[in-house]
Amino acid sequence: MAQVQIQFQDSSQRPLHTYLADRRRIPGASGPFNPFPPEIHILTIAPQHVHMNRIEDDLRGVLPLREARAWALEYDEERLVYAKAQAADGRSFCLRFLFNAKFALHDKHSENYNHYLRMLKDADNYVQHSRIAGVLTPPHYGLWAMDTGAFAGMVLVSITRWGGQTWHSLRQTEFNTEANRILVGRTLEMLHDTGLEFNGGMGSRSDLRHVLLDLDDPRLSKTSKLEGHARCYIVGLSDLREHVCDRKLPSLPLGRDVRVPEFGCREIRHTSFYLDFLEESPIRDVATDAIQWLNECQNRHQSHAQWALLVAQRNKWFAQHPAVYSNLTASVEDDTGEMVISETVAASPVPIDHPASNWTRLELATRVFGEWTKRPPAVVVNQNEGFSGSTSVP
Repeated sequence: MAQVQIQFQDSSQRPLHTYLADRRRIPGASGPFNPFPPEIHILTIAPQHVHMNRIEDDLRGVLPLREARAWALEYDEERLVYAKAQAADGRSFCLRFLFNAKFALHDKHSENYNHYLRMLKDADNYVQHSRIAGVLTPPHYGLWAMDTGAFAGMVLVSITRWGGQTWHSLRQTEFNTEANRILVGRTLEMLHDTGLEFNGGMGSRSDLRHVLLDLDDPRLSKTSKLEGHARCYIVGLSDLREHVCDRKLPSLPLGRDVRVPEFGCREIRHTSFYLDFLEESPIRDVATDAIQWLNECQNRHQSHAQWALLVAQRNKWFAQHPAVYSNLTASVEDDTGEMVISETVAASPVPIDHPASNWTRLELATRVFGEWTKRPPAVVVNQNEGFSGSTSVP
């Protein structure tokens, strides 16, 4: 059974509370999850790294441990407690907690119980859609439980790789650059290409708290962080759903508002709106021409996958902006619309009649990162270790 110690520290970085967590089986899911790194035996949490998003603005706040341990004891909680935990080698993890789990889950009609269901659904969606794991979503290591006795009873813990800072929190900082806004838009576009959407709408600006930029990566200079070279992840997958995307435009500065019927996809259109891409500006408006060109290509090449047509459209009409897939290049004949899309590094053609939802995880990673796949995200394997025992969590 996989186990790890979780240690809460005091303000002097001395151990305050240490508990042993073991991985539990998730109802309805048997894997695959990422195997937890066997060389990591303890995760430490500094007091300034215990968080709960503030109700008034959905920004990350620091929560005193004495308040975190009382979670769910007095009333239905609107927010989960989460923490940034670090291993001795510097790797960071995101731990989301259900403190006092047995007490919190006694009422199946409570919001606390809904938090539990969403945590299970988030984990299950990671399993079901593992083709995007570690590429568009941080690696997930499953659900764990630890008995903390009088501290906070039985505690359920979801462990993933730390993904960075929320876009919602970066909006008022110097990192709200056009390059980073395009990075956020590209990431959502890739999610849609793989046959998924986040929640069907992105109905509010605060939904972008589920999009993270890893600005903590020590390999990145500040310039790289400003220029859109950080990793971008989508988290909070409880509402993730299958989706056939009919978008007609990319999530890029368009110079005018484009309504949902014209844009073709509600979620990407709303994302573009919240990224300020649909504001009036003096840039040349090519949206109408780009849509007309795409429609003509669709009629002429009905066997071509939508992602391929969109890659070609972006190459023709929006070539001044980064490609959605940095390792794909498109060649399109002006007269016939015939196209060839190739992987840049391998110089090998990519079948353009295959939907991106059929890509393997390695194919997706290669087309997103190219040579970066020499340092691939952790491989997802069918991991049954720690899944024996009770079918219920905790």
